[in-house]
Amino acid sequence: MGYGDNHFANQKYLDALQRYRSAAEAAPQLAEAFFRQAYALIAMGRYEPALKAIKRGLELDSGWAKSDFRNDELYGPNQTAKRAHVDALAKAAHEKPEDPDLLLLVGVFLYFDGQTDRAEPFFQRADQLGSAHAKPFLEEIEKKKGGKKEAE
Repeated sequence: MGYGDNHFANQKYLDALQRYRSAAEAAPQLAEAFFRQAYALIAMGRYEPALKAIKRGLELDSGWAKSDFRNDELYGPNQTAKRAHVDALAKAAHEKPEDPDLLLLVGVFLYFDGQTDRAEPFFQRADQLGSAHAKPFLEEIEKKKGGKKEAE
C-alpha cells in the first residue's frame, strides 16, 4: 500500500488504484486497501466503484469511522488536488441530491478531512434515504459531540 500511497501523492491515481487492488488481492481481509481504492476512484471521478470499495471495506471493518485515518495521509501537501476532488464530488452530489451513495461519499471525504460538522448533514441525508453505511459515522459524530459538551 505504501507504493500506492506514493503514486497517490504524485497524482498517479490509476497506478495507486492498481497498487491498492494488488494489496487487496494479497490480503483480502485488509479493509484499508479497499478504503484507499475508494479514494483513488474518487480522485478519478469514478464514484460508483468508489462506493463499492467503501462498502466492501466497511464489511471488513465496520469500525472505520473510529479510526484515526485522515485524508492528508494520502494527499500530503497537495491541498489543491484534495479541494478539487471534494469539489467535484460535492458537485456530483448536488446534481443528484436524492442519491444516498453520493451523499455518503461526500460525508466520508469531509469526515476524514476533519470536517465532521460539514459531514454530518450528508450522513444524515444519506441515512434518511436508506444508506445503512452512514450510521456508524453518525454515531461517532454524536460521541464526539458528547465529549465536547463534557469538556465544556
